[in-house]
Amino acid sequence: MKQILGLFLMLLPLLASLGYDAYHHYLYPEDSFFSDLGWIWKFYHEDSHNYMYQYLGRDAWATYIVPILQCKAVYVGGGISGFLIFIYLITKVFGAAAQSRSSSSFRRNSMSLGRDRSDQGAKKSFEYKRK
Repeated sequence: MKQILGLFLMLLPLLASLGYDAYHHYLYPEDSFFSDLGWIWKFYHEDSHNYMYQYLGRDAWATYIVPILQCKAVYVGGGISGFLIFIYLITKVFGAAAQSRSSSSFRRNSMSLGRDRSDQGAKKSFEYKRK
């Protein structure tokens, strides 16, 4: 259940942008299906859009922000979701590698000093003698 919830949370940016585009297309069928990220930002919260424009300045805005805002919201949401899934898979791979390195069988083999190795299959414990 936790994995399904995690996958849903990772896909949430993509699902939100697709949901918005479907809703907007339902209300205004004459408009195109996919909306630009900049149009959504300016339409729903123009004050923060104008504030960021003034804060960053004209040159930085045109160089760094406008190319992102001209992308379709679905592509940006899909990119964010893809990045989150990629990070999740990387942590799973490295987590599994770390788990196998510290597994109980690895620890048993490295800590088997108290066993008699004359019988390879036997698990006789080594007996200490007093002097």
